[in-house]
Order: sequence, then structure tokens, then C-alpha cells
Amino acid sequence: MNCKTGPLATLTALSLAVLVAGCGDEPPEEAVIAPGDGSQEDVAPPVITLNGNSRIEVVYGAVFEDLGARAIDDVDGEVTVTMEGDLNTMSSGSYRLSYVAIDSAGNPASASREVVVLEDEDLSSSVSRPTNPLIASTFFDGRLCGADYWSMTPQILSAGLGFSDIIGVAEPRLTEDVVRAAGGAWNQDIQCGTDLGDYTSTSIQSQVAQGYIMRTPYGELKDGATGIDGLPIVFSWPVDTRSIDLDDFQVTMNTGDIVRPLAVSSFPNFECNERNTVPIFGEFGNRLPSDHPDTRYPVIVRIVGDLILVGPGGAVVNARGLHWENTTSPYDENNGPRFVGAKLNQLAAGTMEGEGIVGGPAAAWPPNDARALYGDEADFMVRTLSTGGVSPNGVSGVKPTDFERFFRLHAVGEDGSTVVIDRVGETYDVRGGTLRVLGLSDLGQPESPTNPYDDCYDEDLDNQIDIILAGDEAAARSLTFLEVPSLEGGYGAFYNPGGPGRTPFEGVSYTQPGPSDLEPVIIALDDPMRVSFDPDGPPAEEESRTLDVEGVTRQYLLTVPASYSGDEAVPLLFNFHGLGGNARQQLDDSGLSDVAEREGFILVTPQGVDGVWTVTGFPIGNGADDFGFITALIEELAEGYVLDRDRVYATGMSQGGFLSFDLACRFSETFAAIAPVSGVMTPAMTQTCAPARPVPVMQTHGTDDAQIAYTDAQSAVQWWVQFNGVNPTPMSTPLPDTFPDNGTTVDRLVYANDETGVDVVHLRIEGGGHVWPGSDGDSDIDFAQAIWTFLSRYDMYGPVND
Repeated sequence: MNCKTGPLATLTALSLAVLVAGCGDEPPEEAVIAPGDGSQEDVAPPVITLNGNSRIEVVYGAVFEDLGARAIDDVDGEVTVTMEGDLNTMSSGSYRLSYVAIDSAGNPASASREVVVLEDEDLSSSVSRPTNPLIASTFFDGRLCGADYWSMTPQILSAGLGFSDIIGVAEPRLTEDVVRAAGGAWNQDIQCGTDLGDYTSTSIQSQVAQGYIMRTPYGELKDGATGIDGLPIVFSWPVDTRSIDLDDFQVTMNTGDIVRPLAVSSFPNFECNERNTVPIFGEFGNRLPSDHPDTRYPVIVRIVGDLILVGPGGAVVNARGLHWENTTSPYDENNGPRFVGAKLNQLAAGTMEGEGIVGGPAAAWPPNDARALYGDEADFMVRTLSTGGVSPNGVSGVKPTDFERFFRLHAVGEDGSTVVIDRVGETYDVRGGTLRVLGLSDLGQPESPTNPYDDCYDEDLDNQIDIILAGDEAAARSLTFLEVPSLEGGYGAFYNPGGPGRTPFEGVSYTQPGPSDLEPVIIALDDPMRVSFDPDGPPAEEESRTLDVEGVTRQYLLTVPASYSGDEAVPLLFNFHGLGGNARQQLDDSGLSDVAEREGFILVTPQGVDGVWTVTGFPIGNGADDFGFITALIEELAEGYVLDRDRVYATGMSQGGFLSFDLACRFSETFAAIAPVSGVMTPAMTQTCAPARPVPVMQTHGTDDAQIAYTDAQSAVQWWVQFNGVNPTPMSTPLPDTFPDNGTTVDRLVYANDETGVDVVHLRIEGGGHVWPGSDGDSDIDFAQAIWTFLSRYDMYGPVND
């Protein structure tokens, strides 16, 4: 029996009919024996239990995820549940989902859930950017400077509720009474500090507004809370912080409710080598353990917007679709923060790349790396990555001298045994030489008369702590694990900012300490697993290449986007010049290089022999085997790059447009779609053209083209309208006349096929001549982007499912 479980429903306005529970055993073929004496007929239906509440609320525009239901039958055990109902999250209102289960005896059971889609938040609230100018200009600049990545593929490493109620409290200022009412912690016994951060981890709205994109007003919070909750999302690749937005995230609660964050930032992971973590704040839970009947906590955190991650070699990916599932609350025993990464790197001379914040209108944060604290004595660092900001009690900072309080390192000894490194300054003999722990860094500044290591030591409270070592490289390679004993053998435990502080309030529920942990150490001495990324850097460079085809040296320009890493197959677009033209001119006129960089496809701009292409029925040609050249070029590029062979496209100007049509006729199983410009089909081509499938076509032509008559363009379009079986009556849309002085306007005519989705599109440029639109800088549309937008909708099998 093929059994599936799948609580994920669908986007909007889609019929819901999915299996939402597991399967029991195969039903028996004969009558069952019910409990009791003798043989009885099974007349009892299954019992359906909803996962989550019978009434749930969903934010407007959410990707709907239903937690489903379970059905238990006293004879069959667990029974399959089917769900039905219509739901449109783009339309607020109340919807009803039905759940049905039928046991092997045919006894039915049903249950239902009311889903309330809330009003669009944009109608009742506003979103603000960070009010602190340094944060606004620096933390959201997208730059990465030697930023760590923790895997070769992008992942979410953790995304659970951190703490409840203590963020963005709706009060004008923080006092001990305000913190107590919010359920926060207040260090009453310290005398050394003046910063409120020395006393509490609770914050008010104006503090959050300095560093976060924030939606206000919150609206009425649950359980009378005065503040909102924290949920740090830790990625294996660092984040392009320019892409961070409230709509990038949605959270499904254990109740079934779906919510969005009210605030989001990379803060406090502000240094540009640390941007793996995005903290989000919102209505994400309460202070009850996960087994309490009234508990609320997230069970699914999903990326639903265009959040950009940067990985090995500068590879850029959209995190949309990544998700994390969770089954526990931080108010469960020993379920506080833990570590999800430990990576060994060699320390280069000088300050570590990306450390500190220098300049800006606010006070700078100087480097706090190994060199700043330990000078040239430091040789290696084990960078740790935690699920949230960690503290000895939830408020106070970790000090550079705290290695022995919280950590141990494991290494392989000379005899193969485990050597536990647990003392600062002690030399340990391990396989390959010796190692010695100097202390911790990436916390705060070195100790000084003005910066003592006391109860008010100021550290940056981010997700990274570095363990600094001196010793031999071969010895460093023997490291195996980072251990966090956590309360075992007299060790301290780590708390998140919801912890109790030094003097907890009586009757307040605080988050729990983290568990003991053993994290494998990634040896990154040969490959440091770091990436730098400058969003304002130069675009992809074009490389001139040659290819020998049957004794003839052919030339082409190759444009590979900076984001290409080889980890993911990318599309390929051919860009053909016109009669007598050349590849360089075509590349410059088309503007497709910038689009390739932005959209992440490989662009190839070939050179015809003497500026001429051999095209079926075209009166000018030189007999060159251009089809052999193009075929060989695809194979050549496929050997050097990871190409998506289902997404190969062609565009071209004038005779290059003719060639694009010819390729669709001859190689329809190679080219997924074409976009000819000022090029048509010859009579011979129309007579011999025999594609193996409908081919999406976007043809562009000016009505005043003096070289190729507009009526010829209409004929070519009609040929494909007939062959593709599309609606012969187009939908016409006049595009905005953004350059009224250039004498042209653009109409977009779409000949649609509602069944296959394979359309024929014609861009009619009224008053346009024989020119690539926009090559003179006065196009009414971004033509290069328009070409890619059309082509990228298709692969070899039709429309691409987004």
C-alpha cells in the first residue's frame, strides 16, 4: 500500500484534497472480529482528531499549510483522512475545510475546521525602516566580507521560538516595573553599569525601531501581553541583507494559525562576516511547555518571499521554499539554545576580514576578533554558531575568559584516544603536535581599566562565539567535536534572552537553559568556507572564446553571471547578431548581459562567419555550417558548465531573428522558446518548417521597418499561431509611452492557448524601424528584460511551474 502523509495544502484559490494522515495496516479481506465475545459486525466509525484548533486564523496572502487530522478506528487502527474545501487566502473571510475518514467496514466519520483569512495588514498598519541611520545604511547594505557558510547547499539550520513577550513592549521607557509586567528579567544586584542592557533583555518599541523593519501598530496581543516574541532563523549561507523583508517569512503555529513577523532584521549579527541569522519578532507563542493543552509555539517556519542567500563562489540563491519544522517549546525543560555549527579556520595576519563597524554617524563597534584580543599569539579559531544569542543567564554577557565555564574541545590523541581540551593556557599533546586554548573572542573588547571583565561586560550578543587556539596545524586537524556540557560537572548553561537573569522575578516563567551538546568540528583549513559579496561590484564579464568546428575556427562571446557556482543547473540563451553585424555590437545593443547577471543565466553571443548566418531560404549566405556550430557550442558549454538542457533559448536581430525561427523549426527538441527581433520566416522556411512540438514565440517588429516589411512579420506570427493552435484573436495591451518624443509606441498582442499555456506573443512597435529596441536608449520598455521574462516562462515541456 502506497501511503503518504502531507499536511501541506496549497497556495490560493485551489481545491484542497490531500491526504493528511498516515496509513494503518491493509484492511482485512474478511469480516473483522470486534472487541468482546464472539463475532460481531463492525459498526463503530473512526474517531477523527484535528491537528490544531477547529478554528484558525491565517494572514492575508499566506501560503496555506494545514496541519491535517488523524483518524483512529478501534478495529483498523489509523485510517486515512482526506480533506476537501476551497480556500483563497487572497480574499479575507471565513472558509470551511472538511475531513473524512472511512474504515474498512465502510463506517464514515467527518470533522471540519473553520479557516478565517484575516484582512490585509497593509490596510490597517504601516511598515517602517530602521530609524538609526548607521543601521539603515550599513546593516542592510547586502555586503558580505569573509562571511561563513556552513554547508555546500543552502539550508535552514534552526528556526524555533526563542522567547515570548519581552520585545518591543508598548511603553515609552523601560523600568523595573515595566519589565516585570512584560515577564522579563531584571538584574537587581549589579552596580557597575548604566546601560539598560546590563539590567534586562527586554526592549521597547522605539529600541526595536532603530534596527528593524517593523510593522505598527501590533494590534491586540494574546494573553494580555505588552510585547512580542523572538524567533531567530539561522541559515547555512549568509544573507544578502538588502532582500530582508517582512513578507519573506510565515510561521505556522501548533494551533494551525498562520502568522507573519511584525519586525525583522539581521541585528545583532551586524558585522558583515556574520550574517547567517535573521531574527524575526511577532506573535509566535506563549510561556507554556509544549505538552500543556493551551500552549502555543511554531511548528513550521517557511520562507515565502525573495530572501537571497549567498554561498560558495558567490553563488546566489533565492531561499523561497526553505522551511524548518519544530515540535518543542523553549519553555520545555533543558530546551534552550544550542549550537548548530563549529568550524575550524586558520587565522591570517591582521584584523579578521569583516570585523567591526567603522565610521558612520553613530558610535562604531571596533573589531573584537582574535587579533584584537590575543594579538599574534593566535593561530586558529573554532567559530561556533548558535540557534540564538546566548548568555550565562539571559541578560549578562559572555566574557573572553569564559571558555572553561561553558566549553570543551575534543581532539584525537597520538594513540587514537580522545583528548579533552578543557583548560585555558594548558598545552595539550594531540595527534600532529600541540594545541593551547587562549580564550574566547567575537564578544566584546579586550579587558582594560575602562572595560573590566565584570558583571556589566558589554558584548555583541550575536550568534557567533570564537574559541581561539595556538599550536600546530597538524594538531588543529585532529579536532573532532565542540562540547557544551551544560550544567554537567559544574559547568554553566547558556540561556537565550528570555532567561531569568541574575535575580528572576517570582512567579514569572522564563525560558530554559540549553541542553548538553556535542557538535562536530568542520575542518576548514584548506577551504575556509567563507564568501565575500559586493552588491555594487562589477557585472559579469564577457569572455571571448573560440571553437573549432570541422576545421573552421568559430568565435563567440560568453557571459557567465557572478552568481554561477556549478551547484545548480542554469538556463542558456543564444543571442544572434544581424546580417553584417558582429557579436560585440549585438551584445552591447541587446543589453542582455545585465539581465544575465541579474537573472542568473548563461548568455552566449556567437559570431557568424564574415558577419553572415546560413539560414534556410535566405538569399545571402556563405555556406558555413552554422547549425553544426550551434550544436557543437551547446555541447562545449555543457562540458564546462552545469546547463539546464530543458531551458535553452534563442533570440536575435534581423538575420539573427531569421536564424532563431530556423532553429525552432529544425531543433524544437533543443530550443525551448524563441524571441526573434526584426526577423521573419522565409517562404522556404514556412514550407519546410516541421517542429516536433508547439514552440513559444515572441516576435518583435516595427511597423516602419524599411528593410523587412511589417506584413512579413505578421505572416510569420500567423504561421506560429496556426501551428501552435492558439486563439487566433489576440488580447491587445498598449504599453505605457515612456518616451513620447521618440515617435513610437508599443502594443503587446498575446495569442493565448489556455490549455497548453504555449503562447505566441507579438510586440508591435508603432512607428518603429529596423533597430533593436532600446539600443538608442529611448525604448518605451525594458526590452532585454521583456525578452527574458517571456522566454523564462517556458522549458521544453511548456510553462514552468513557479
